[in-house]
Amino acid sequence: MDVRNQCAKDFQSVMSRQNFAQGKAETPSKECCSSVSSVKENEPKCLYYILQQSQTSGSQSLKSMGVMQDKLFQLPSACKLKNASVSDCPMPSSSGSQSGDDNSGGAKL
Repeated sequence: MDVRNQCAKDFQSVMSRQNFAQGKAETPSKECCSSVSSVKENEPKCLYYILQQSQTSGSQSLKSMGVMQDKLFQLPSACKLKNASVSDCPMPSSSGSQSGDDNSGGAKL
């Protein structure tokens, strides 16, 4: 199963609470942070996938949802999560990822 399918549920969970990332709220809600924290604890690669989507092919779909890239990147720190920023994301080329996306010619985690 590729990362997109594996993380679809987590992606929907986080995106359904995105008043903060859409610039509609000064701080993320407790529910939003709970979702983000849960994804980081249970499926950390999915949190990185969600963050990296705003930099890759998923950026247009996120923009169409009203998500602001800089706000999305602030989400882990706004929720006070440690080691959850984009800079902590393992890149597929160096992580030896088992996702199966590495040879698809552009799909990145």
